Amino acid sequence: MGSDSVPLLESREPEDVKEWLGVMELWLEAKEVEAGKRVLKAQAGIREPELVAWYRLDKATYQAMSFTAWSKELIDYVTPTDYLNNLLDDLCTCKQSSNQDVNTYLCKLCSDNNCLDSVNRLTEEQLCTIIKSRVKDDLQAHLRLDPTLRATWTLRDLASGLAKLEEVLNLDNEHIKAATSHHYKREQKHSLVSTPTNNNARPQEEAFIELQLLITDIFDFGFYLQKIAYCIRLYITAP
Repeated sequence: MGSDSVPLLESREPEDVKEWLGVMELWLEAKEVEAGKRVLKAQAGIREPELVAWYRLDKATYQAMSFTAWSKELIDYVTPTDYLNNLLDDLCTCKQSSNQDVNTYLCKLCSDNNCLDSVNRLTEEQLCTIIKSRVKDDLQAHLRLDPTLRATWTLRDLASGLAKLEEVLNLDNEHIKAATSHHYKREQKHSLVSTPTNNNARPQEEAFIELQLLITDIFDFGFYLQKIAYCIRLYITAP
């Protein structure tokens, strides 16, 4: 489609219609179409048969509307009531999944909220309330211990604070995995020492396990240095 061609609408799916209206608005502005003729110009791009019929049924009324008012009428027509209700229900009950980082979870919530019309769309404070009660359990537990974050009601500050908490939790989880591995190797060595085996083979196996334990200890030390550095950074950057 060339830049002079009117954008075409060939679907009646709510998301497709919203996307088309956004593109159409930019196209009308670029073409400097005067306000009173924008609906007339825009309807020329409708190719979906049901929407063509919808427009023709009340053509005079629609042509007298502003482009913004007509856009709302079109969105209301293609959006079933149960769709909005289901989307709102999903939004209010959406939990952060185990494989989602907090930023992905917040982006999904905000994206779903933007799909609602202005009447049903949740406020920033309402979104913050949902987020605080629906993040993963370990993140929620740390959130309850942070009075500053509990009192935060802006998405930007809440997202920033939760991302920092998540980073701390990830470091802790890495250390737990390392400690578990270290314990397993200790048990492996104990089992090797207490189990009868070839005397010539045992020293080599013990030496190999000791080397593994030494490497694990080095990584543990590095982890603690990393966590100390992270805490210092949080302290320095704190308001």
